[in-house]
Amino acid sequence: MSTPCALAKRLCLPWPALAVTAAFLVFAFLLTWRLGEREMWLDETITVGHTNTPQSVYDAFHPMGYYWLLYRWRQVFGGSDLALRAFSVPWALAALLLVWLLGRALLPLPQAALAAWLYALSPFVLLYARAARYFALTGAVALAVAYFALLARREGKWWQYLGLGLASTMLLWINYVPSLFLPLVYGWLLVGAWRRRGWGWLLAAAPPLALAVRKAEWMLFSARAVAEIPAAPGHAGAKVVLLKLILPFYAALVGETTDFWRFYLVVPVALAGLVLWVAGMVAIWHRGGSERWLVLLPWPATVLAVALVLSTVAAAEPWPRVSSLSLFALPFFLLTLAAGTGALPRTWAIPLVVVFLLGQGYGVRNYLTR
Repeated sequence: MSTPCALAKRLCLPWPALAVTAAFLVFAFLLTWRLGEREMWLDETITVGHTNTPQSVYDAFHPMGYYWLLYRWRQVFGGSDLALRAFSVPWALAALLLVWLLGRALLPLPQAALAAWLYALSPFVLLYARAARYFALTGAVALAVAYFALLARREGKWWQYLGLGLASTMLLWINYVPSLFLPLVYGWLLVGAWRRRGWGWLLAAAPPLALAVRKAEWMLFSARAVAEIPAAPGHAGAKVVLLKLILPFYAALVGETTDFWRFYLVVPVALAGLVLWVAGMVAIWHRGGSERWLVLLPWPATVLAVALVLSTVAAAEPWPRVSSLSLFALPFFLLTLAAGTGALPRTWAIPLVVVFLLGQGYGVRNYLTR
């Protein structure tokens, strides 16, 4: 009887490559399962309204990029619920590919494959990446920013800087909120370029900077519009910050679809994830080098920074303002978890990973059956 490893050798493929291929197939299935059958969310109906006419309409948080692209998509594939949601599917798959590429660049091969599976089975990703909203597109483009920044910091080739500049410009064209990560990325890149006396980072910074200057008036207007949103009673800034940090972490484990009161299910999964995350953070930190910052900064540092900015407006519902950012930051959280499996003895790592995956499977089951 052939073992999986023997089958992989027979196909001339390493087993992690087969594992990642299977992750893509499972993820594609989950993304497309009954894609057009469910009722539109309120936010998705807003998307429909924005793309009903060729005149691009966008709000204070989100510039025209997503709506413009979706309008062109709608002209080709129609305006059904299925067609509008299908636009997000290839971007979600692109995000998984970038998770795998970042994992290959930062972690050993088995841990990179595990990170891909953790992302593919994340109920939080499944919940938001299928929606007719900008979530999947934002996550994929922001991950592209991180990946090109990593390549540029390591190799410093012109096309890597150009890719970073184009991805950063597209991020500014799609969503302002994750764009707050850009100063951290360019600052991290500048330190390495300064030491090597390389100036390719100017090539990367020029396109997004030009767009920011051109759109500065609109961005300031957007900031004023956000500041004028009335605060909701009982939602102080500190509470909003806390929610923005806890909710993405919880969703990374078992998904928003799991009932909060089921502690006998949630607590073991949360503890397993916490142990793996702490072990991964310690391992990455002790590994040293500048690349650790690319893993450690997005989660929770960027989420916290954005939450602090947005907490100036104590909005009644904190979740939507951070969900698209979380789709970008979540992969780095999962990469840290995967790194934790290599830092712990196998007798600890394997049971913890199994518990975590079972929790994710429970969240996916809740979503698929509700």
